[in-house]
Amino acid sequence: MIVAAFRRDLARPWSMARLSRQANLSTSQLTRAFNSAYGVSPMRLLARLRVEGLAELLQTTNWTVQECAAAVGWHDADHAAKMMKHIYGITPSEFRKAARSSPW
Repeated sequence: MIVAAFRRDLARPWSMARLSRQANLSTSQLTRAFNSAYGVSPMRLLARLRVEGLAELLQTTNWTVQECAAAVGWHDADHAAKMMKHIYGITPSEFRKAARSSPW
């Protein structure tokens, strides 16, 4: 339910308080359940999904990194770049350059 909601609306300003209310669980119960099911916290999974969305937009649009980041819920392109570097090992600019030079 929560993962599907994340995927439907990455740009939404999600919070643990909102997620807990929607799931009718305390924040700690939700975090434990999520860690058990997915191996990460809800906010870490959201960050990963946002990076995946950012990567898709970088490949399929000519939008700036700032525009792509905002479309997936990050209003700070520097933060988006740090998250992409942490998860993918490269910056958004490096990712876009590699994607455009790929024959596929």
